[in-house]
Amino acid sequence: MFRARENHEQAYRVGVHDEGLDAVPCGYDKNSPDPSRPRFQRGALQLMGWLVGLVYNAVAELSAGLGKDWEGSHVRPIRRTFLNRPGMVYGTPTSLIVQFDPFAGQEALIPAIDAFNAGTHHLPWFEGRRVILSLTPHQRAGPGRLIS
Repeated sequence: MFRARENHEQAYRVGVHDEGLDAVPCGYDKNSPDPSRPRFQRGALQLMGWLVGLVYNAVAELSAGLGKDWEGSHVRPIRRTFLNRPGMVYGTPTSLIVQFDPFAGQEALIPAIDAFNAGTHHLPWFEGRRVILSLTPHQRAGPGRLIS
């Protein structure tokens, strides 16, 4: 019984703590004619549930492409290590370049960035500029020493 429920509990933990599932809007109709049996509004709650599921699947696909060390990782370590990164955004007449500041382990992200850049993604609301992701190479602090 415990093993059958373990996956459900783990998925709930990831949804609540890693993806902020508890921050969804209220699903009850506060203007219901019978407050003891309020109506249920599915729209916003259902949208947030779908978005959490889509993010979960996208991060799982990203972690599978990052190499054996990251395969099967939860949302939080992927988000902390690869997604919440400082960097710079540069605009050119044809492109929007997102350049991440150097960080430890950035080499694992190279295949994902190459695949994204090969897809030639454009922003229609930004005059059709192409989005390009880029890593900043590590800077050398002296002979054989890297600064990250």
